[in-house]
Amino acid sequence: MLKRLSICATALLCVLLSACGFKLRGDVEVPETLQRVYLSVSHETATVKSVKRLLRGNGIEMVSVPEAAPYQLQILSESSERRAATLNSRAKTEEYELRSTLQFQILDKDKKPVLTPEMLITEQVYTFDENNVNAKDAEEALLRREMRDDLARQLVRRYLGLAARKN
Repeated sequence: MLKRLSICATALLCVLLSACGFKLRGDVEVPETLQRVYLSVSHETATVKSVKRLLRGNGIEMVSVPEAAPYQLQILSESSERRAATLNSRAKTEEYELRSTLQFQILDKDKKPVLTPEMLITEQVYTFDENNVNAKDAEEALLRREMRDDLARQLVRRYLGLAARKN
């Protein structure tokens, strides 16, 4: 009886979630005009790999020549930096600020800018403990990975936003 009730409750929950329009993050319907893109990068970075993964995950095919796609997504530059955000009374760093930037532009088939060069920025602050350096290094690496993924999500959202600009 209890098992049957839990199955019914689960089924009801699924129906209610789908009825309210709930979708998993990243699950987007991509217009046909955006389903093929040429990704232009100077070198392969972890952020570029995240962008490629997100594009593939959204069903967007990356073509090998610019002429085969209606749009060209150019990653112009990428940078990452760390600076001391706060110091304690002994002039030791207590917090670091991480900042990652990605500059890109989107061109149409005729190499005319659809979206002029734009800068995406993400920042994180974390506390530093000189008595626990290994853990803080691991935390910084995790934050940097999350920041790269965030930049990739922002970039893919801007690309998918072209559909709204066309209408």
